[in-house]
Amino acid sequence: MKRTYRKTVVRTIRQSLSRFLAIFAIVALGVGFLAGLLATTPDMRYSADRFFDETDLFDLRIVGTLGLTNEDVEAVRAIDGVEQVMPAYSADAIVNTPSGDGLVARIQSVPLDQIEEKEPQGYLNRMEVVEGRLPVKEDECVVEEGSDYHAMGFSVGDTLTISPDNEDWEDTFTRKELKVVGVVSTSAYFSIERESASVGDGTVDVVLYTGEQNFALDVWTDIYVQVEGAKAYDSLTDAYTDYVDLTAQKIEDISGERSRIRYEQVKTEAEEALADATAEYEDAKAEAEQKLADAEEELEDGRSEIEENEKKLASAQKEIEDGQAELDANKESLPGTLTAQQQ
Repeated sequence: MKRTYRKTVVRTIRQSLSRFLAIFAIVALGVGFLAGLLATTPDMRYSADRFFDETDLFDLRIVGTLGLTNEDVEAVRAIDGVEQVMPAYSADAIVNTPSGDGLVARIQSVPLDQIEEKEPQGYLNRMEVVEGRLPVKEDECVVEEGSDYHAMGFSVGDTLTISPDNEDWEDTFTRKELKVVGVVSTSAYFSIERESASVGDGTVDVVLYTGEQNFALDVWTDIYVQVEGAKAYDSLTDAYTDYVDLTAQKIEDISGERSRIRYEQVKTEAEEALADATAEYEDAKAEAEQKLADAEEELEDGRSEIEENEKKLASAQKEIEDGQAELDANKESLPGTLTAQQQ
């Protein structure tokens, strides 16, 4: 039976060889695609994880509604399991291109003193140059390559200007103009989807990196943390997440106390500012009241002087009237005497 079956199969193939080859090719193509798809996912995961490790992508990002102080940075640095810590500034703003178009930009800080070091300490989310160079001066910036900057009306070498439409921009930035000196790739932005923004139309158009010196903020907006030993794990696996969560929990454990301390700091600063403003108000009020009292005293003195002068004027007027009456009387008697002498 087996021999007969084999003969039947061979005979069928010979009789419809072209159909058999077509089906075989289709199956082979499908198998090839399947093998490629099965191999692509782990390869992409491996490539992404290697890129993350090579550029020291953060494992944890800490934010605070009241900002983050240097004491917060040191408290996080002291946690067991934390390998590196990088505080940073981040702010959304509308920037104008040379053509005058307004773009929603997310401007983030980088430590200029560490940016070109071969083995930087405390510099996470490192950038790789795609075009131009990295910023080395305070008035320079680079743009993240995922931004379609050419279509937005600017290129390397152009200067972007913080728009005056930004409310109280001087409270956030110390510099109004930034020169674009390069285009970079960064593992912190590897998605084509843009984040939401707090200004403009609500969507980030372009991501810029510049020196910390260009920010006027007195507290950090972010703290990036690299967990010790996390590079040994594939960052796209549950094992990595579970490992990093151990350190994240330690940070959560101190967050309540750090938040309370920060709240007290803000409260104290607000109370001091209120006390200063109240004292300034009271001083200004006392000064104004003193000036008003002085003015009223001068006014009263002026009124007394006016009354005294009015009395003098009335007395003088009376003397003038009396003198005029006497003069009139003398005039009446004077002509009669002169007539008698002439006769």
